[in-house]
This record gives sequence, structure tokens and C-alpha cells, in this order.
Amino acid sequence: MHRASGIHATLSVMSVGTLLGSARSTAPPLGSCRFCEKLAGDGPVNTNWTVVAETDHLVGVPSVGPLVPGWLLALPREHHLNFAEVIGHNPGVDCELAGLAKRWEKLFGPLTWFEHGPKEAGSDVGCSIDHAHMHLVPLAEMNLVSAAEVHLEAIRFASIETFSDIQDAIRCDRSYLYIRLPDGTQWLAPSDSIPSQSLRRAIAIEQGRADEWDWNDSPGQDLLTDTIARATSLR
Repeated sequence: MHRASGIHATLSVMSVGTLLGSARSTAPPLGSCRFCEKLAGDGPVNTNWTVVAETDHLVGVPSVGPLVPGWLLALPREHHLNFAEVIGHNPGVDCELAGLAKRWEKLFGPLTWFEHGPKEAGSDVGCSIDHAHMHLVPLAEMNLVSAAEVHLEAIRFASIETFSDIQDAIRCDRSYLYIRLPDGTQWLAPSDSIPSQSLRRAIAIEQGRADEWDWNDSPGQDLLTDTIARATSLR
């Protein structure tokens, strides 16, 4: 199995409530993207949008609707639909993810990474966000691969050797779920039947909070505020 190597990314931490006005982002070819707008510093200031870490090609933002403290989104500065597309343009992005995760683990402990990777914009897979975003989440002892296979009908994961293997799903014209466990093993589930926020559903069920899976209905404001406050210690 592939294990993440000890690669370091250069991070700088923004103060609470600061927007990344200088981010190098590109607009999506069609329609608008709320992440691109925020990365460009457009629109009203929202203190829930707080950039806490940066690399050359990524920014880290605590997620709205966290089910645990320390729920972080890592998203590319430029507009891409999924990380299969990101890595096609920037093969070294997994090194930046690893460096960002290593810093975040110092605050919140071992992380599980996961992505809902849509094959096309506007699908349920992307959870209404058509801008690639990797979830970096401290799930303690929870094995998200096992939980997903128990709670998500017809979803089956296979191990992959490298992060770039997620591109295989898109080449086959399929959406995908990607998981990297804290032990470094990586897992991919290509599927044409991935429900919205599917891995959030599995996490919520495992926690005994099955009715709180939807971030639109359960914003988790206290957990989000706590995560943003603790992240300032990275400065």
C-alpha cells in the first residue's frame, strides 16, 4: 500500500476573518462559483470563511457544517471540478496536501482525507459545490472506508497505489469517492450512483447523529467557531 511520504509544504496562516484577496484563481467557464468568488475577495465579508493555511496551489478553510472539531477543506486556488482534474494540471498537488495535513494534524490529530469527485458540474456528487475540495477530518478511530461500505448501498472501494490513480474514474466517465485513511492507505470507489454528501451521511450515522448529515440544515456553528479559534495557534 502507498503511504504518504514526509513532504513539507510551505504554509502561512491568515488571521481569523481574513479573506485571501491575492489568491490566484480563475473563474469557472460557465456560471458562477462561490469558492472562486471568495478566493478573489468578492462579495460580502463572512467570518465563517476563514483561510487558515496556504500552499502554492491550495488554501485551507474550516468547513461549514462540521460534525467534529477540526474539519478542514483544502481547495485549489484555480477553478477545477475535482482533484482528478487538479492533479492532471499539477502532479505535485498531493505533496502540498500532505504538507498541509501534517500541520493540521498537530492541532487536531490524525486525519482522514476524502473527496466526493463529480464527473460533471451540477451533479449531486459535488454537494452543490462545483469547485474541487478535499475534506481533511480528524475521525479518531473511525474507519471511513468500512463505514461507507456498511451505510452506502452499492458503494465498494478498491485500494489504489498513488493519488493520481483517482484519474482512472474520470477517464471511465464515472464520478468517484476517494478516501485516504490515517495509515496512508488510499481507496477509490468509482460509481454512477453516489448520493449527495454520501460520506458525511456515513460519518453522521456512525456518530449516532443520522439526521445531521446535511451541512445546509446542520451548520455546526459552535464546532466551526472553535476550529477557527484554535487554528490561530498556527500563526
